[in-house]
Amino acid sequence: MKRGFTLLETLVVIVVIVALAALLLPVLSSARVSARRTSCANNLHALGCALTMYSDLPSFACFPVSRSNGRAEPLPSLGILYRDYVVDYRVFSCPGIPTVQALRRMEPTIAGAKSSLPLDASMTHYAYDSGNKATGYKPHTTKDAMAILVADFSEAGRNADNHGERAGQNCLRVSGSVEWSESISNTVASGSPPVVDVDITADGTLDDPKWENMKSYISQ
Repeated sequence: MKRGFTLLETLVVIVVIVALAALLLPVLSSARVSARRTSCANNLHALGCALTMYSDLPSFACFPVSRSNGRAEPLPSLGILYRDYVVDYRVFSCPGIPTVQALRRMEPTIAGAKSSLPLDASMTHYAYDSGNKATGYKPHTTKDAMAILVADFSEAGRNADNHGERAGQNCLRVSGSVEWSESISNTVASGSPPVVDVDITADGTLDDPKWENMKSYISQ
């Protein structure tokens, strides 16, 4: 005679499955967050390579800068890399807060011609800072190896929430290294004392008139 599961046995199995799920879901969630963080670091590494190539030839050692009404525009400036130096627009999207759908609207920037729809805050959760207050808004050079060029970003004055609420951010330094930082305070240049910027992403608008003479800007 065939015998099925009793109600008690069924309930025991359900309880075991629920318990296992409760144990495994946080692990799977943590693995997903870690994978997105690693993918984000790979994006920043690719942007670092593109920035280095850009500064090597067309810009006479300067990073890309786009100006409008006398002000430097950080994200359109970063967008100059597309497509001559960054072919895949997904590189501009942080996997933690993906914006790929918005990026698809960005038209190509080729041979220095600006896109009719440049990179903006709706398309990316990265911040670009080619010079900052601690260095007098001058373009970063190799002497500023510790300065941060691109980083996860939500708003000035607080840690990015791309990979968790106030968890920290991936940062691309001038030296080319990609590092995880739990603080928005940033060492810009070595020395005695070292030059420190209290906010790695707050100095996006660069109003120094000397930027008008930057060869990086003129060459575009």
